[in-house]
Amino acid sequence: MVKRGVSPLIATILLVGAVFAIGLMLMSFYRDTVTDTTQDTDEKIDATNFCLYGVDLEFEQPCQSGTGLSIKIKNNKNGDISGFNFFVVNSDGTSSDSVKNGVNDVMNGISSKRYTFGNSINVDIIDKIIITPIMETELGIGECPAKELIIQGDINICCFDMDSDGYDTCDLGVPDQLDNNVADCDDDDESIYKLSSIYYPDNDLDTYFAKFTSEVCCGVSVPDGWQSFAGGDCDDDNPNINPTKPDICGNNIDENCDGTYALCPACVIDAEVLPSGCDCLNVPCYQGYCCSDGCSNQDCFYIGP
Repeated sequence: MVKRGVSPLIATILLVGAVFAIGLMLMSFYRDTVTDTTQDTDEKIDATNFCLYGVDLEFEQPCQSGTGLSIKIKNNKNGDISGFNFFVVNSDGTSSDSVKNGVNDVMNGISSKRYTFGNSINVDIIDKIIITPIMETELGIGECPAKELIIQGDINICCFDMDSDGYDTCDLGVPDQLDNNVADCDDDDESIYKLSSIYYPDNDLDTYFAKFTSEVCCGVSVPDGWQSFAGGDCDDDNPNINPTKPDICGNNIDENCDGTYALCPACVIDAEVLPSGCDCLNVPCYQGYCCSDGCSNQDCFYIGP
């Protein structure tokens, strides 16, 4: 039997098909490679543009806040910074990378913001702080080039004036601006800055003000809910005690704030007690009967079943 080989036409068709398939594979590989390279390039361009055109930082010298540090940062450009990482370098060669702020406190555009970070930091040996801004774009999270803040002089305790009223939160014995050694007791409200003990409150909201002053954070005017003269409420934490309340006899409480305790009149033995109460054998009774053996909820002559 004679074996026939593949005809030249079929062989040519198979060869062309194989070349075409290989070409498609090469084109697909090249396309994926170009796409990946383009995406990587776009990410680099996006990050570079953000850091170049969106970030221009200024720092104030830090201060000590509790066991950490607080620093005010200003961005002079329009980039939205998602947070910062802080790296403390000490003068003895040690360092700390555990004082990270991370992506959790956004600074929007041209603005200033105070950041507090770290724990148990030895402020006496800090040499510099390396501050890295973090960006969060559509292509992911990245970092801009870090900047160094060289520590100049001693790091003092933070004395903030967040409401810009001229009164800060510290009283260090030296007058600050206008405050004359007054520590701002409410640094979120520019109209309130000092503790005062010359006003009378209405703590129980019964519309009767206290007989005695209490300490309150205020400004130049009388704070809401207080008054500048004494009221008649002798227990400003109890709304059931003020000059309009009836004085209950025998309980040793001055409900009507007249300065005395009401005494109960004597009960009639073997009779119903008075509606306002009476003294039954030296025991106040407010309901029931006063019997020969004391207060009772039942008639003194009741005989049970």
